[in-house]
Amino acid sequence: MRTLAIVAVLAAAAAADEKPPAAESAAVKSCLAELEKTRKGTYQDCVGKAVALCLDGPETMAVFDCQIHETAIWDELLNARYRELSRLLPKPVFDELREVQRAWVKYRDAKCTFNQSLPDVGETGRDKMEHGCRLDETARRANELEQLRAWRAKLAK
Repeated sequence: MRTLAIVAVLAAAAAADEKPPAAESAAVKSCLAELEKTRKGTYQDCVGKAVALCLDGPETMAVFDCQIHETAIWDELLNARYRELSRLLPKPVFDELREVQRAWVKYRDAKCTFNQSLPDVGETGRDKMEHGCRLDETARRANELEQLRAWRAKLAK
């Protein structure tokens, strides 16, 4: 059982280091672009698009591997918005945002790794819960930063 857990951790680490397939990234980004264009729906409508594409793909992937791929896509979006905010916000305000972001990372990690403590779920269940949590929290935070970025960009005009 311990060997299986170690293999799962190593597989998750390898998947996290890989760049998500372009089609998966495009699925999330095109969904977000459509939302912005039509103003119908929320970012939550786009969460899971890459996971669905990954699971339907030609390779056999574990759900949590697909969740890791999509989390990387949302993390890329989050970081792009964060970088843009570093240019849009006055330095003292951005410094506060940096502290908030650090606190958020700690919160997300604590919240999502808590799932590993749950008894009677099984290793695969815990992995799916943890990586699903990371996906949801990262997408939520990317959306929050996008809202702040859009508001600040509107003020700058």
